[in-house]
Amino acid sequence: MAFQPSMPSLLGLLPDELAASLEAAGYRRFRAGQVLEWLYRKRVGSFAEMTNLPKSLRAWLEKTYALFPSSLLLVKQAGDITEKLLLKGEDGRLVETVLIRYPQSGVGLDTSRRTLCVSSQVGCAYGCRFCASGLAGFKRDLTAAEIVAQFLHIARLEEGRDPDAGGGDRVPFDNIVFM
Repeated sequence: MAFQPSMPSLLGLLPDELAASLEAAGYRRFRAGQVLEWLYRKRVGSFAEMTNLPKSLRAWLEKTYALFPSSLLLVKQAGDITEKLLLKGEDGRLVETVLIRYPQSGVGLDTSRRTLCVSSQVGCAYGCRFCASGLAGFKRDLTAAEIVAQFLHIARLEEGRDPDAGGGDRVPFDNIVFM
């Protein structure tokens, strides 16, 4: 049986699904574009930050949807070029997301190529000794929202380091690997 969160996350909705949900609740469809702008370009951390939306809509969103289906528990910079994020899902399961920086001569580590390794499952059946994800074996597949949240956790973390990053105008990674 697939994992069912207690409250759906906005990150798991397609634009048309969000627009239909807003319309069914009495809001205009164009509000979906505004919500998506706040999520994916401005990368807000709460509904309260969506300041161009009416307060009634922000309250409805908060009552109806979770913003992030996971919370960031730990960020660990390894001694090499990797950075690991440990995320905790609603069910208490832990997921690891890794950002690997590939040093390129002449540009510095911060502007070198970055590869994001995104988990698609909680645990892993392979049990590779170098990977924490497989230590407890396979538990379940992640929801679409949980996968998308990994991208946004990394993006928000990278923007926190570089306030001039320009929000959604700069993607904080060059390559994506699904684990």
